Amino acid sequence: AINRENMITFVSKTLEGEDIGSTIFDEYDLTMVNFWGTYSDINEAAVLTQLDKEIKNMEGVNFLQVIIDTPSEEAEELALKIKTENGGEYTSIIPDQRLASWIVNNLEGVPTTIFVDNDAIVVGEPIQGAKTLEEYLSLLNTQLAEIQAQKATETTENTEQPTDITNILQ
Repeated sequence: AINRENMITFVSKTLEGEDIGSTIFDEYDLTMVNFWGTYSDINEAAVLTQLDKEIKNMEGVNFLQVIIDTPSEEAEELALKIKTENGGEYTSIIPDQRLASWIVNNLEGVPTTIFVDNDAIVVGEPIQGAKTLEEYLSLLNTQLAEIQAQKATETTENTEQPTDITNILQ
């Protein structure tokens, strides 16, 4: 059963104006989502650019950024400038009303990073504050190991052989 309480759903646009929705989560085992505001740690953008490059080399993992002080023309221009100056190629999302409500109800501050599985469910604990590249990668690898262990358990449970009841019935 899917726990819809921790589900993230949205239909919105990227900073570059492309359509995006929560179906993006379907394509990856694990997505790291960083919530950031243009008024917060600008140095975070350089770390996120490096993090995204590392994640692009990992199978089944994605990185997204949500810019919480958008939509706003001024914030969008500033976010795009900061991202471009740092060589960022990651997807930056402008929150729609549903995602904005989720942010208000679930985040204590920014930057905050969360993990989302392929059912759009938040997994693990939120990461508060800016981290180093090494810290982010360590937290990501820990969460990825948990997801893979969970998948292995589910696979084992689903492949158990049914009990042979022919001897019991005789």
